[in-house]
Amino acid sequence: AAAAIPVSLYIGGGHAETPLERLWDPVGAAKSPLLISIPVLTSKTPHGSIADRVGIGVAAAVSQAANFLNQHHMPYRLRFGSGLTFAQLREQPSLLLGGFTSSWSQWATKGLRFNMVAGKTWAESYIVDAKTGQHWQAENLQTNGYATADYGIVARLFDAVSGQIL
Repeated sequence: AAAAIPVSLYIGGGHAETPLERLWDPVGAAKSPLLISIPVLTSKTPHGSIADRVGIGVAAAVSQAANFLNQHHMPYRLRFGSGLTFAQLREQPSLLLGGFTSSWSQWATKGLRFNMVAGKTWAESYIVDAKTGQHWQAENLQTNGYATADYGIVARLFDAVSGQIL
């Protein structure tokens, strides 16, 4: 089934704005560069047996985000590992990646309609719709982390506590 994607016009510019551009507009309007938080899988990562690597899904997301940001002349900084602090989240808009491998991603989605439920293993972890109870989880998950299908949450949030866009 085909879906119609609404397109709006910039009032002053007159060029069509895509839904993806609308998603990123507040980030482009921010005074500080976007902080892209990249979790690194370690032996201490919950559910993980992979050591000191960036997951393939996170790597793909960083690549696509950086490409978009560069094309739209939006500055950004990369931050690897678990050293991200709340003080840093208060300083600039942030892109939190890594679902179950990032405590900040879990914190940001807690209490939303769609949120992550971490099980004892990757195979027991899933995303749930709190309204309907429907859930989604990786299909045919292998021990090396690959799956035939996987899911994620894409959201733009204004965090009242930090005062920034996540």
